[in-house]
Amino acid sequence: MELLIAAHSDIGIKKNTNQDSLLIKAAQTSLGKVCLCVICDGMGGLAKGEMASASVVRVFEKWFENELPSLIDKGFRVEDMKLDWDNIVLEMNDKLCAYANDLHVRMGTTLAALIIFEDHYYIMNIGDSRVYMLTDQLYQLTEDQ
Repeated sequence: MELLIAAHSDIGIKKNTNQDSLLIKAAQTSLGKVCLCVICDGMGGLAKGEMASASVVRVFEKWFENELPSLIDKGFRVEDMKLDWDNIVLEMNDKLCAYANDLHVRMGTTLAALIIFEDHYYIMNIGDSRVYMLTDQLYQLTEDQ
């Protein structure tokens, strides 16, 4: 399967800084090509959104580089990947909340993560960052939370 992956980020009309963070990683594995795409956007009106979004993207990048290879070596079970992703979100939520509490601010980020592997795709989304598929038509694959 050939893929064309594109990303676009825009500051929008309400923020003074662009709080988007983006990750696109691809690798050839023993079971074929794998591609991970993650986009996070700091939540409007809350402090340090750019830091929140970048932190979540970095953790997914580390997962891709350090954890995914062992999942693939074990035969890649979707349930294991979902558990890893759920744990990432829960852990990052706790860390970001603790950091924000220390600063006496509120902060957060949206998340849309997509992994394409073995002619299948798996998506996680939180908030209003979306995943679309473009063929001869445009399909929205996620719904805003």
